[in-house]
This record gives sequence, C-alpha cells and structure tokens, in this order.
Amino acid sequence: MDFDYELHIFKAPEFQSIVNKALEFFSQTPVHHLPPPHQFLGPGVYSLYYIGDYEPYEEISRSNQVAYSRPIYIGKAVSPGSRTARNLHFFLSSTTAS
Repeated sequence: MDFDYELHIFKAPEFQSIVNKALEFFSQTPVHHLPPPHQFLGPGVYSLYYIGDYEPYEEISRSNQVAYSRPIYIGKAVSPGSRTARNLHFFLSSTTAS
C-alpha cells in the first residue's frame, strides 16, 4: 500500500485566521529586559530582540531601538511531559526494529 502524504496533512480555512490572531497577540505583549523580573511558569512562545552594539547585528539593533520588530530568536516553552510522545515514538521505533 502506497503512503499518501495528502491524507496526513491538516488543512482548514480557519487556520490562517488563527495564526494571524496569535501573531497579533504576540506582537502586542510587553517586552522585558533579561533576566526577567520573575520566573515565568508554563508553556508559551517567546522571542529575543538584540539592542546591543555587536557589529554583525548593527542593522537589527538599530531597528529594535525604534520598535522591537526584528527578533533574533523565536522559541517555545513547553509544559513538563509534553515531549513524552516523541520519547514513546523513539521507544516504539527501537523495539520494533529488531
């Protein structure tokens, strides 16, 4: 039986709208200098903006002096245990390979 990738791709017209709402929310959250004043608990998305004087990042830093608009890194924080599915996949793959 051939594997049809199209049968495994989620497609929904609402998806772009949800992404746009998330980006709008993200762009309106306050910016804090590092280290943060309090420990942040829980999952979420974060970005790092550079405003220093390191020459290779000069153009980015200049843009971020006006408005924090050019992150140098965007990441996500996940809840404890959220990586369990990946570990289970690895375990199942290694045990069935023999």
